[in-house]
Amino acid sequence: GRAFIRKTNAGTFENFTFEGAVIKCIDDIEYRDDDQKGGNGYAGTLTSKVEGKMILNNVHANKGHIIGISKFGGMIGSVGANLTAEGCTVNNYIVENHKINVINRYEENVEKTFGSGFFKITVYASCEEEFYTEGECGGFIGFIIDSATITDCHVYNTMMKCYGQDNKTTWVKGGLSKSMMIDVMQFEIAGRHCNTFIGDIRTTKTSTSIVINNCTADDTNTYVDGYDKDITKEGEGELVGCCYFVG
Repeated sequence: GRAFIRKTNAGTFENFTFEGAVIKCIDDIEYRDDDQKGGNGYAGTLTSKVEGKMILNNVHANKGHIIGISKFGGMIGSVGANLTAEGCTVNNYIVENHKINVINRYEENVEKTFGSGFFKITVYASCEEEFYTEGECGGFIGFIIDSATITDCHVYNTMMKCYGQDNKTTWVKGGLSKSMMIDVMQFEIAGRHCNTFIGDIRTTKTSTSIVINNCTADDTNTYVDGYDKDITKEGEGELVGCCYFVG
């Protein structure tokens, strides 16, 4: 990742301002797939990735330019641990990514055995879909997967030049043998979204708590023609591209 602090394990950051930051990450070796070039380009002004409890208070980023691929934002790229942010702003930024034509595969396989002995039966199910790597980008935070409380934080005058991907519907296959499965039901897989505040929120634990209080991304934030517009799933709210749970 690329940022003022590449990875943040834990810490408190208070009362300072970034001016004129230019951060570019378009080929991050650490986050790429083993057999692919590109993978993910995490980026943020303060940090590209939060991996431990982090407190942000009165931190501001002005007149900057962030270039990443996925999971990147004006202030923070990816939140993978508990975050508390209050009174922070991103102002007069360009948040940008590029299409790189590298594919990541979503794949889910389930194997369940019922009964025992002579009456035992095993059922198999799977679904898969392909997405390009770009997306999960936000004016403030690109991607959140763990608990966060964000209060009185705002994004102003920010231009989003981002490609994202909407959700896809695929078939779940099932059967009594891995080699002989048929289409059973359709299943929606969440894509990689863009938003002027938070790109995507994806939770994996029922205990995860995400609270957003009195935050805004004002009407002067714009998308540029030729890039994907604000991909927001209906009902999620104007501050988050998509919010979903993966069990």
